[in-house]
Amino acid sequence: MADLRTDVEDRGARWQISLALGKDYVSGLGVVKKQMQIGSAVVKMGGIAGVWTDEKHRFQGYASQSMWESIGVMERKNCDISILFGIADFYHRFGYVPVFASQSMRIATAQLLTLGGRLESRAGRKTDFESMRRLYRRYNAGRSGMDARPKGWYPRWYMPRWIEGAMRREGKMVVVCDARDRVCGYAIFDARMERTLVTEVCGKDRKALASVGHAIARRAKRTGANEVGFQLPPDDPFVSTCMPLGCSISTSYPSNSGAMGRIICLDRLMKKMLPVFNARWKNSDVNWAGRFTIETDIGCIGLEISGSGIALVDGGRVAISMSQSVLTQLVMGYRSAVAVASDKGVKIPRRLLPVLDVLFPKGNPYMWWSDRF
Repeated sequence: MADLRTDVEDRGARWQISLALGKDYVSGLGVVKKQMQIGSAVVKMGGIAGVWTDEKHRFQGYASQSMWESIGVMERKNCDISILFGIADFYHRFGYVPVFASQSMRIATAQLLTLGGRLESRAGRKTDFESMRRLYRRYNAGRSGMDARPKGWYPRWYMPRWIEGAMRREGKMVVVCDARDRVCGYAIFDARMERTLVTEVCGKDRKALASVGHAIARRAKRTGANEVGFQLPPDDPFVSTCMPLGCSISTSYPSNSGAMGRIICLDRLMKKMLPVFNARWKNSDVNWAGRFTIETDIGCIGLEISGSGIALVDGGRVAISMSQSVLTQLVMGYRSAVAVASDKGVKIPRRLLPVLDVLFPKGNPYMWWSDRF
């Protein structure tokens, strides 16, 4: 192991981490640079992608070393949090825990065709990207897990592999426009004879969403698909648009795979979350004041709640204890404080449960397939 070394290369959109044994690279991965929403906050996220180990060098701990190296790189590069989409029973070793559910909706093409609100539809163009980005920001405001899509963002409309080992296909765009050809809604989809899949849908209002649904149904009908599948959160406005027509919704919560995350820098993440905490507290009716400390395996954070709001402090007499992985699920809104309170190793004083429920409300965190890596 004496000649084992790690190379880190900045490739612009990602850091490439490669583990070399002598002259040969034996393992590695990429860390994708992203800006991600958590509530209304925008945090710096490192996305783990393309983990590999040379076949001749597997089962020797090289992939694990690459993962630990990546966490060190993200710490040095000031990442707040990390997300990955992974296989079962591996990434928990590095503090990763599920943070998004897998959610889908299915609806008959014939039913989708009955949606009203018939705005004109056409294929999307590059000149639509900025309008689509602004629409996306409004539509997904406040949802944790979303790519922040800053100005200048350029899309990669890749669809999920629907057959193991299949090549990833690039999705198509359809937009709906008003009389002045302004984009009011859009969808990213893949229409084939056997099925039509939509991986992102967005609209400025119910009329626009109905028009998007109708446009997708027409394209599905042309290919002979009797059903359209949507990958989207269960509380997405498009779901309520389709519910009266009859649809089926499936939500899967993985125990140790899929969309997983971990906190990289606790202090920096909590500083960015302070405005979110203050807004949530201001809109709550919980009557509590004082200081408390959240103790984790990667550090401690102190919070003070007073009449002037919420502030970070050195600590408090009341202590909450939990692993960073549990705190990650709370921060993302994947689980509630009441739900995690019974986990092994978690200590939350009963009087602080309502406080944590305000600061870390249960939600439906999600990342559209277009932004996955």
